[in-house]
Amino acid sequence: MNSKRRVAMAVHWDNIEKTFGHRKAAKPNTAKRMRTYQDNFMRSNFDDLKHGTKRRRVMIEQKNCCVGCGISEWRGSRITLEFDHVNGDRKDESRENVRFLCPNCHAQTDTWRGRNGTDNKKIKRIDSIPEGYYKGRKLN
Repeated sequence: MNSKRRVAMAVHWDNIEKTFGHRKAAKPNTAKRMRTYQDNFMRSNFDDLKHGTKRRRVMIEQKNCCVGCGISEWRGSRITLEFDHVNGDRKDESRENVRFLCPNCHAQTDTWRGRNGTDNKKIKRIDSIPEGYYKGRKLN
């Protein structure tokens, strides 16, 4: 993108900012609605929640801390927590099976990065080669 276009876009966004800046203020009841929403999904049945809401709920229950070591900050900034399935089955999202761990604790688990997971693809064993399979094929 050339510099003239970049300057024009910057000016354009500044105009939008000036024109619609007054609309940025939150509605007066936004905080109240958010509290109500959070209370509702904290009280609902865990299995009835969608995937993203389950993650949010687990994070709130854990208070944004790692279950393994209890840290929430690393070198002065918030640490990124990883979603872990205790039994390794990524399809099993029951409350007892999910948790958030820091990368250090997660790397020490048996289920880190799909290791020893229960939903790994299994290789089918071929007991016999179908008749005519090698017909017309060159073998090394």
